[in-house]
Amino acid sequence: MYRTMTVAIVADITPRPLRTKADSVQKIVGYADTGVMLVAISVMVPNVERPDYLPLFLLQAAFVLVSAVVYDLLVKEPALVQKMRQKSLEMGIREDEVEKDDPPEAGGKEHEAE
Repeated sequence: MYRTMTVAIVADITPRPLRTKADSVQKIVGYADTGVMLVAISVMVPNVERPDYLPLFLLQAAFVLVSAVVYDLLVKEPALVQKMRQKSLEMGIREDEVEKDDPPEAGGKEHEAE
């Protein structure tokens, strides 16, 4: 749930020329999270015939809940989108002129008048 929020916001708050780099950073963080969970699994799940996975699921649930709260408190998407648009204008890019034939990596979408 928290990862979906971060993935969705990358394109919204990152100027088009930097989106590939931002997506790469997001993927690296995702891989690091996977590594942390693999360590948690090896530490928290006992090597028995019928292990109890409840502590691991509670840890994941707590992490998602804390992440969502931190995200809600710290990420002010409208302000970040406005800042991205300003930076895009400084680079000579008008986000409202992005055409649907632009690749998704470049922020392609249906042309929308604002």
